[in-house]
Amino acid sequence: MGKKNLIIIVFIMVIITGILSIPWIKAEFVPPMNDVDPGSETPTDPSIGVEITKFSMEMSSTDTVYDYTIYAEGTASDDVIKGYYSIWVYGDDGSGPQQSWEESPIDEDHSYGDHQYHEEFFGTGPEGSWSTWKWTFHSKGPIDDNNRARFEDPESYWGPITEMLLFVRCYSEDGTWDQDSEDIMKEYTGIDPSSDGDDGEPDDDKSGDDVPGNGTSEEDEGDETPGFEISLMIGAVAIVILITIRSRKDR
Repeated sequence: MGKKNLIIIVFIMVIITGILSIPWIKAEFVPPMNDVDPGSETPTDPSIGVEITKFSMEMSSTDTVYDYTIYAEGTASDDVIKGYYSIWVYGDDGSGPQQSWEESPIDEDHSYGDHQYHEEFFGTGPEGSWSTWKWTFHSKGPIDDNNRARFEDPESYWGPITEMLLFVRCYSEDGTWDQDSEDIMKEYTGIDPSSDGDDGEPDDDKSGDDVPGNGTSEEDEGDETPGFEISLMIGAVAIVILITIRSRKDR
């Protein structure tokens, strides 16, 4: 075999090896869009098995200071390489994102005026896998007269909303995805959605997400406990802070 032919063969082998190793020869990865209702979309790979297994919001306060933590956790397939979450509001006058889609991983501290917050959103499984995952949002800061006047009547403030859903969507390496949702309206706004259901029970998630909710026993007891009105106000403040900080961050 001549030297020239050998060089040609080696060159061809290098080209083939390079092509086979190119990481972008995969299915297109399309992140979720803020102008498309996630409740109207159909997962492309239900086997990813995204589930929101827990959601809670813990609050404490005085007349002038609040401290709260929003916490969600769940499970998914080990094949997940990226997660997103968003909060959507549904109402008589339409629907839309209360908070835009946020991309994992998140582990950051921020401040807005006198308000401090820390947020985490990432896989917590072995070696950072998404076999388990969590979202945590903690904030503390002052309650002023403007906040109190604005949020002590949440039903008037939020208007005719019927659902406020937390969506979590996870993608595999080949671009396919699955998602789950949880109705968090009562925890976030203080408005009880139970009267909307035909059986008197709240709807836990949007149709198509076939994962049952976590029950409402703890929430049902909340409106009978002392200080519940201030808790509703803090919950509304929490939403506004979360949205305001995110909006400023995206600019």
